[in-house]
Amino acid sequence: MLSTVGIPWHLSVLDALGIIAVIWLALRIVENVRRRLRTTSLRGPPNPSLLWGVVHLIPPETRQTGGAHEEWAREYGPIYRVAAPLGSSRIVVTDPKAVVHIFSQDTWNYTHTMASKAAIKNILGKGLLWSDGDRHRMQRKALTPAFSNAAIRRLTSVFYDSAYKVKTAWDGIIESGPNDSAIIDVEDWMNHVSLDTIGIAGFSHDFGTLLGKHAPVADAFDQLGHVKPSVSVVTMLALSTVVPWVTNIPTERHVLLHHLNQSMEDIASELLENTRREAEGSAAKIDNSIIGLLIKAEKMEGGMQMTHEEVMAQMKLLILAGYETTSSMHPFSILCNIA
Repeated sequence: MLSTVGIPWHLSVLDALGIIAVIWLALRIVENVRRRLRTTSLRGPPNPSLLWGVVHLIPPETRQTGGAHEEWAREYGPIYRVAAPLGSSRIVVTDPKAVVHIFSQDTWNYTHTMASKAAIKNILGKGLLWSDGDRHRMQRKALTPAFSNAAIRRLTSVFYDSAYKVKTAWDGIIESGPNDSAIIDVEDWMNHVSLDTIGIAGFSHDFGTLLGKHAPVADAFDQLGHVKPSVSVVTMLALSTVVPWVTNIPTERHVLLHHLNQSMEDIASELLENTRREAEGSAAKIDNSIIGLLIKAEKMEGGMQMTHEEVMAQMKLLILAGYETTSSMHPFSILCNIA
């Protein structure tokens, strides 16, 4: 008679993690193979590394300008495929008509990746930039009146006012300098212009940075802007396309982003509360400014209501978008006018 002897075995934590990692990697490989079999074959640069893809082929000095991608577009065409970390791949679209189709005409089929949604949520919350489908359409519809031609024209005086504040401040600096001259950090001043302008135009709030007032959100922007991307940060961003949770690792950049998020949330909460108090008991006082439209959207019914989280996310998005794009554009505009 044969008898079997049970062989006891135990899995350590490392063994369990190793098995999970192998299973996950196998599933990723199968998924990538199936995707490639279903999709159109596209040309692209060769994959130098199964682990990193083409990340290390992009020189650090061109990561912001897209120099490497422009060269690949000239070689492989306006739509091409690049290898991403851990055997995945990404499609790069440089054709203007295709970009318009993706971002404007077919937003239902082209949605954010898990990595981009995680990054957006960490910084801005579940707002217009994060949402998809019906929620995105509802949020966009609620904000559209604030960006009409008539609404933009009404803000012209705000832009002129900011320009005159800068002129007055610069005149004072130059007059107080030796020989009526001074060295002025134009980029820093343009940051103040952007923040004050978006505050008044969008939320009827003057941050007052052009007049020397302290604004925590401005400090957070400045600190984040002075952080140089390290090897660890670049590696983390590359891996986040496959493993989104790595964006939660508390690096210096992550801590600064959290501080920026908290600063924007604090000012957004204050602005919302002030506007609600001013409009209390009188619906006529709620205008078609951005903050007025958000308050209206928060009170709507029939599935068109924005949650408080969404309202806060819209405000943080508009503060960040208004500050970043405008402050980057102003120095170049001044340089072009001087030239």
